[in-house]
Amino acid sequence: MPDRMKCIISNSAIIEQHVGIYNDGGIIEIGDGCHLKQGCVLRSYGGRITLTNRVSIGEYTIIYGHGGVSVGEATIIAPHCTISAQKHIYPANIPLRYSGETKSGIFIDSGSIISSHVVVVDSVFIGKNVMVGANSLVNINIPDSSFAAGSPIKIISSDISNKLYGRLD
Repeated sequence: MPDRMKCIISNSAIIEQHVGIYNDGGIIEIGDGCHLKQGCVLRSYGGRITLTNRVSIGEYTIIYGHGGVSVGEATIIAPHCTISAQKHIYPANIPLRYSGETKSGIFIDSGSIISSHVVVVDSVFIGKNVMVGANSLVNINIPDSSFAAGSPIKIISSDISNKLYGRLD
């Protein structure tokens, strides 16, 4: 098998029913302890999708790998998210269909949580231990240990590493 057409899935990965893994001339790697839940789709489109160890992909989330998508260890991506490592170019003089696209890639570092219905577009870096709020459009880089939300996204807090959330009783 040529190097650009690989699909490597760990024996300890859990892949539920109705998951689509489509390697369209790229590379897809699914690490130890990953959990791909019902209805999610990974489609390489010639790029590389790497899910490191213990990544959870929620129901009906779609990852398009055109320019490469890397998801760090112990990251949770909730249901109904779209992660697309490509953007259309918007020239004024030709139809959009023929305008081309960027394929820079997306990197989501370890320990992050991407809440439900989030869209992540090309050329974005999401740092370590980041929380992204539901229904957000991630079109800028998010630094480590931040909480960000909104459409388009805004950084709400830039140091969540030492804060407790929820009830302790």
